[in-house]
Amino acid sequence: MRYLIILSLLHAIAHPAWGQFTPGNVVVGDEDGTLYEVTPVGVATTVVKLRPPVWGLDFDAGGDLLVGGIGALWRVDRGGKVATVFDGLHFYNIGDVEVNASGNVYLTSMGNNFIYEMDPVMKTVVNVYPLPGATRAWGMGIDPRSGMLYVTALTRVFTVDPGRNKVTQIHSGPAGSFYQGGTFGFTGRFAFTDEFRAALHEIDGQGVLTTLIQGLPLVDPGEGVTLDQSGDYLFTDDGAIAGPTSNRVFQVRPGSPAVLTTLSMSPTFSDVNGLASVPGLFLSNLSPQVRIGNTALIGVGSVDAPLEPYAFAASLSTRYGIPLPGGRRFPLDFDNLLVATAKNLLSMNFQNYHGVLDIVGTATLKIVVPRDSGLIGISVFTAGLTLNLNAPGTIHLISSAVKTEIVQ
Repeated sequence: MRYLIILSLLHAIAHPAWGQFTPGNVVVGDEDGTLYEVTPVGVATTVVKLRPPVWGLDFDAGGDLLVGGIGALWRVDRGGKVATVFDGLHFYNIGDVEVNASGNVYLTSMGNNFIYEMDPVMKTVVNVYPLPGATRAWGMGIDPRSGMLYVTALTRVFTVDPGRNKVTQIHSGPAGSFYQGGTFGFTGRFAFTDEFRAALHEIDGQGVLTTLIQGLPLVDPGEGVTLDQSGDYLFTDDGAIAGPTSNRVFQVRPGSPAVLTTLSMSPTFSDVNGLASVPGLFLSNLSPQVRIGNTALIGVGSVDAPLEPYAFAASLSTRYGIPLPGGRRFPLDFDNLLVATAKNLLSMNFQNYHGVLDIVGTATLKIVVPRDSGLIGISVFTAGLTLNLNAPGTIHLISSAVKTEIVQ
């Protein structure tokens, strides 16, 4: 099977932690401003308390958590340290936060129904995408192949194409719906909650909607929807109708029928909002762009994987996930570049893509770009794995994909 081919090419890998955030856990944002880290068996610990409320949550490839609230965006690092990216800049009620493979940050603004593209380093707005006729722009997901944004707005779903600066309404639902949190799935469709109809839906790029789960035990599915490394959807049910003890996180495995389980039920939560799944192996894209004749650097790290063997690969695009043993996914396209880099056939250009993490669990990958003008405009996506020292031959940690663009 394909995943066996991938496994043999990449040499393998898997799952755990760095300081505050442990892969396999989720981070939940509460209405009172508290961020909780929750284990798969429902044990919740407090990460930090921010100015309430908090809604949008997303991890970047480096493992830092971006948190959106009323007029503010914060960054919480793996040690729990909080930095204000901006406060009071243009925004009213950030409903969702999404980070793509290039590190671009997108925000939904519920007050004016705009989508903002941000430069979190320069703390500036790069682009603004109004949603015509929209009300309550909230949840968002990014198609990793096309870069298309999918956005919920009360009873509507929009797509936003940043490359073409084009906004399209693809769906208008019945009165009485309230579409909220969303994420893009390994199924190649956008999943989102419908609070008032107690449902989780999927929708494709043509606007064809499929209901995965509806009705009890769902009571008030809301703002937080995320994806784990198996491709299952996780979403919050905030208990605003049934009371604080109904706050929980549900897990849905897409299929016919979809399978629903309860990940967490905790009286610790007052009114759960945002949700983000903690990633595995962290990457720091030190060179998002690289000129021909120069070298791009990608930092790798996890304090839970010191001295572990690692294997990275490159591809010309991301995909919805190549299946691996244990039900997880590898986020690159199965193309000739992936095969060549996985077999280490391009070691002169893709240096340190195979090796062993150092004693503190870090490594630096290099992409050496030839002085060839024909490469200008090509984007290379990198992702990788580590092997479990305690169970040889098994996957331990998996990274997300980062993008390196070759420029003039």
